[in-house]
Amino acid sequence: MYDSVELSPHYDNTPNSQNPYIDERELIELPAANQQDQGQINEPYQKRYHFNPMNLPYNLEQPASYSARPPGPGERSVGNKMNMNSGDSRGPRLNRYYENLKPYYKLKELPAVVDKDKTLVFESRFESANLRKAVKISDFEYDLFLKNDYATNGFTQWYFFRVENTVKDKVYRFNIVNLMKGDSNYNQGMKPLIYSVKEAEESRIGWQRDGFNIAYYQTARKKRNTQNNSSNSNASTASSVPPAITNGYGPVYYALSFEIRFRHDNDTVFFAHCYPFTYSDQCTFINKVCTFQNKDKIRKTVLCKSLAGNDVDMLIVTNFLSDPVDIAVRKSIILSSRVHPGESNASWLMNGVIDFLVSDDQHAEFLRSTFVFKIVPMLNPDGVIVGNYRCSLMGQDLNRQWIGSSSKFYPINYHTKLMMKRTLESRDIFFFCDFHGHSIGRNVFMFGNNQTKPQERNKEKIFPMLFNENIDMFGFEDCSFVVQKSKESTARIVMWKEFQLVNSFTLEASFLGPNKGVNAGLHFNPTHY
Repeated sequence: MYDSVELSPHYDNTPNSQNPYIDERELIELPAANQQDQGQINEPYQKRYHFNPMNLPYNLEQPASYSARPPGPGERSVGNKMNMNSGDSRGPRLNRYYENLKPYYKLKELPAVVDKDKTLVFESRFESANLRKAVKISDFEYDLFLKNDYATNGFTQWYFFRVENTVKDKVYRFNIVNLMKGDSNYNQGMKPLIYSVKEAEESRIGWQRDGFNIAYYQTARKKRNTQNNSSNSNASTASSVPPAITNGYGPVYYALSFEIRFRHDNDTVFFAHCYPFTYSDQCTFINKVCTFQNKDKIRKTVLCKSLAGNDVDMLIVTNFLSDPVDIAVRKSIILSSRVHPGESNASWLMNGVIDFLVSDDQHAEFLRSTFVFKIVPMLNPDGVIVGNYRCSLMGQDLNRQWIGSSSKFYPINYHTKLMMKRTLESRDIFFFCDFHGHSIGRNVFMFGNNQTKPQERNKEKIFPMLFNENIDMFGFEDCSFVVQKSKESTARIVMWKEFQLVNSFTLEASFLGPNKGVNAGLHFNPTHY
């Protein structure tokens, strides 16, 4: 009935323990010490600010148009005062690593007769942030350069940074000038995300979409003339470190330009491409749901360690109170997310799934009594921590490394496939799905595989059609079932081919929002995901 009988040293299962509970017999076998690079386990990164995205600036019942006029001077939106958890988590936390960093720019002390130094002070030395350089064009305009994904010369699309020393009611222009993609949801009405610390403290308004005069366009700046070495995807079998990705999506850079009007003097304001969800957030969330009280619904283990030594958690969800014979015949559903670090909406999707599966909803109870869910919620924690958009610390797109999957270079890919192989030794896998975010498409949709066996043709379309019938924001017309040669090393295709899974999908959620249903014209937010 069990997938492994390997003992785990990580958790305490005594009855009075408040720590995450584990039935040792249900755990996936951890690799031996000589099979994996040794390194220090990184402590969860303690952020200075903990964002509560549920403090939304608008009422979810009232659709806000993309073209709505931005708040004028002295105006502010009325917040929807919802909390994700009991208690207020907006306040500062101790950050022993980065609390006392010296700023890159020190404000000038000018004589009293002269206006104060209006220069914005930029900062990105915190988890998942990735601003590399800010160039002051004027007091109220800045050119911003993002960090390349680690060990690459590109893949700049995700952004996350903060500014200080704001001036109230002044219009600022920001130009992020080294983006990689030739098109973006910003051309369809998407707005940048901002988080004002003073707004959060005074009005309980959290992350909100804001900005005006937004433009996404091609620049005259050319990228380095380097070759993308990731297309072959055979690096996993090489005897040496594979070459890093050195090119992105075209020969030139693109820019996002927008204006913003700050509502407070001397405010601290964060900017992000999508609702941030860091590795620390993931650790906090898992510890919240994997409690002794939930031990009959969900249990946790460590699938493996990342290249940087971070734990890659795996969750097992089923009805553990069932008769062992019943558990033994249950099919498995495998879910994963966040292989691309900058697609943070994938984590919000996954959290919604996990929250539902451990709930008392009758449908959740039915699913727990019917299936064994195995969930890897963050496939690329290293990339998330350093603020990458697409790649790992190897400079590789991990969703192009599922064939072969070297345990040395791609331990997470390797151990995920190993977990699936061991699962198949004890039970069938009914469904596999990898969660992503999409920077151009709208709605929520799926990529599937074109079944070649006549008796299975069109079976891959059943679940997307069911989702379309039952989920207002799902678009079957946006789905695709083409197996492209360039995508043959992605998770959905490899799992389909190697494990003969008809139901093997990539789930995509737009960074922007739906263009259909009752929520058409809204930006997606964590409650939608």
